[in-house]
Amino acid sequence: MTRLDFDILINLWRWKLLTTAALTELHFSKHAPSYAHRRLLDLKKARLVEWLHIKGDPNGRSFAWTLSKKGFEAIQDELPHLREVGFRSECVPHDLLVAAVHFGDWIHGVPQGCELFTEQQLRRCHVEHYPSWIPNTEIHRPDGYWLTQVRNAAGVVALEVERSQKSPSDYRAIAQFYSNRPELLRVVWVVRYRGMAHAIHEAVREIKGAGMGLHNFILEDDFLKLGWTATFFLGRDVGKTLSRLLPTQIAIPSPHVGPMLLLNTQKSPHRSNIYSKIQNSLISHRLGSSLVASPLSPLSSTNPSQGDPTHDK
Repeated sequence: MTRLDFDILINLWRWKLLTTAALTELHFSKHAPSYAHRRLLDLKKARLVEWLHIKGDPNGRSFAWTLSKKGFEAIQDELPHLREVGFRSECVPHDLLVAAVHFGDWIHGVPQGCELFTEQQLRRCHVEHYPSWIPNTEIHRPDGYWLTQVRNAAGVVALEVERSQKSPSDYRAIAQFYSNRPELLRVVWVVRYRGMAHAIHEAVREIKGAGMGLHNFILEDDFLKLGWTATFFLGRDVGKTLSRLLPTQIAIPSPHVGPMLLLNTQKSPHRSNIYSKIQNSLISHRLGSSLVASPLSPLSSTNPSQGDPTHDK
């Protein structure tokens, strides 16, 4: 197994599942997309990865890649000692969306000084193996964390992707978790409906505490259309975009590129005309711009930007 094969398997463990298009951008950006597809099929023939059929597509053409048992065993010794052994997705639509939001424009490269820590890592790894910038607790597990740079200072942003509404007591428990998190800069919620956001926001108001200003909300449909250029419709940073909070290394040629790449569930996305246009556009933008300056407040223990949560999706 080559180093590239190993890296693909590690990323499939970290994210639980990824589309052909996402893996192409992650690991084969300097190659023709058809080459990426062939390499992935080679891993499938070696029984290291599997196709996962995504239910709900009437044409039966929606797929993502996941580890096989053999693939997980091939990388297990290289992972931190796990408190919970596992690798599969338990909710495919949710986890695909989480990967798309979490990776976002960083699919093209994580900026210097920034990092990603996924829900899979939070769930499977011992707390003592978390990076120092991750909240050192098992009380609540968000859908991941970003370590970002705001005005040359590090800030931690939690991600919550909410596709089904929970009870008020569940949201109050989540709000309680975030109510005393001075290490967090923001909590980004991606919700299906405005009513979900208002229910969560009301729970935050009931709990109060220092975390009231942490929470910002984006509609799922807006993200699918605009990626990280979608704007917050509720919260401290209403009207501002997620891209202003999470700096990028390159100039993205279109706000549609991120979601379209990451959520393209075709087995062979390189054969579609729209994917080819995106790839051609990205080639000319792949190198380049410096980090985007953020207008958001820097991380501060006195900053009224904290929140709440505890929930499984």
